[in-house]
Amino acid sequence: MKPKILAVVIYICAAGAVFYSFMGGFRASETSLAFLPALLLISLAAASIIMYGRLVCHPESGEGQRVLALVVNCGGAGILATYLLLAPITAPPVYENPSVLYRALLVAVPLFVVFASHLIIARRRLTRAIATIATLLAWSFFVFIAVVPAYFPAHFGFVSARYAWLAFAAITAPCIFVFAAVAVSYFPRLGYIMGAVAGTPATPLFVSQEFARFRMMNSWIALNTSEPKAYIGNLVLFGQLRILAVALIVVAVMLSVLRLLPATWALRKRPVRDRTWPAFAVCLLILTMWFCSAATPYRMPDIVDAVPPELAVLHVEKRGLQFHETAVTVYRDSRLYISRNNRKLFQYQFEESVANGVLPETMSQRVFSLAKSLQLADLHTPPVEALRAWNAEGWYIRIPHSGPLAFTSEYGTAPPNEVVELFDAMEVAVPTDRGPRRLMKDVCLGFCYDPLAGLGLLYSNQRCRTDEKGATRCR
Repeated sequence: MKPKILAVVIYICAAGAVFYSFMGGFRASETSLAFLPALLLISLAAASIIMYGRLVCHPESGEGQRVLALVVNCGGAGILATYLLLAPITAPPVYENPSVLYRALLVAVPLFVVFASHLIIARRRLTRAIATIATLLAWSFFVFIAVVPAYFPAHFGFVSARYAWLAFAAITAPCIFVFAAVAVSYFPRLGYIMGAVAGTPATPLFVSQEFARFRMMNSWIALNTSEPKAYIGNLVLFGQLRILAVALIVVAVMLSVLRLLPATWALRKRPVRDRTWPAFAVCLLILTMWFCSAATPYRMPDIVDAVPPELAVLHVEKRGLQFHETAVTVYRDSRLYISRNNRKLFQYQFEESVANGVLPETMSQRVFSLAKSLQLADLHTPPVEALRAWNAEGWYIRIPHSGPLAFTSEYGTAPPNEVVELFDAMEVAVPTDRGPRRLMKDVCLGFCYDPLAGLGLLYSNQRCRTDEKGATRCR
């Protein structure tokens, strides 16, 4: 594939991924009537940028073509201004009672677009280039003030400054990418500069959303959820789009930087700026580092507030790549849950069977007495870690007000006999052939799912804690 065609494809894909991955994060007002006109505005802005590329960036563009670009922008500004001024009448209540700032922008932005469009027909190339970029940003702001009310449950004046800038970045970055995709065919250096610059608003956008609270919630652990779509909506799809968007941004920026390097810089007698693989290599490195930090330890992107069990015992047998796990959990009301799974490494999803019942009173008393005795014994064991030996066995115990206990063949420790005996008795107390099956997923292909997850610590608030300094740590 020719270098320019590859750059155009990557820029266009990055523009779409950035916009939809950001807007997908807002679930409110998905059926708002204001969303359909917003799509029209985005298309109009893209058409205007393409008009810039063909009529302004082309070195042979004449006076008549620049005047045509002026007409297109002024006409688009008039259409947008009309829509925004009529929005309080035709659009949902989110447009009602706009703030003074919002009203001022409705007047100032169209005038700015017209003024910048007049500068486009100037004879000096530098003036024309500056005016083109300024008008591009103005179009981005146009789309911003049209789209944001469709996603936020209040008018523009009520949106916090943080989310306002994030939304503006989510719209500006795609517009710059589209502009770069067109300009690279007519004015390559300007196109590559804009492709590199597009990462400037896009980077803080994803950093703030993915890394500010990435220990608790992020796009990678969204791929662990197996809840039905009726409950989680498009959470998995938007997580995939967010990861794709980050990858495309990195590739686009790195590819632009490579193309701007001096021709004298060579590697194995070939100019570095003619190579493409370094951009993908850097992208792979960044995604790997992000994945390792965000996907471990295993957790799901949900927050639950459940009563902890009185006793939970997990038995794991590892044979090669195969894990056989059985967990027995007892709650204060003597309700018993037994879960079993047979999972393998390098497997994204696996089934887990769950059965429940009520323990007899005599067995319940044994469970509660055992839990209290383990607390009083003040046992200390090595940390709970996944089994790594080719053949291994582990017993893990979870009780209230105490850390999980681990007894494994790798540590050379054995669980208390009474724990094993009670586990065997409870395992046959409830038939598991009638229990329902649920689908479990692990984005790490089985390497992140650990004994703590098997003991029921599956959710973000169960695995992560934020200290007084604001630092979040997960176990």
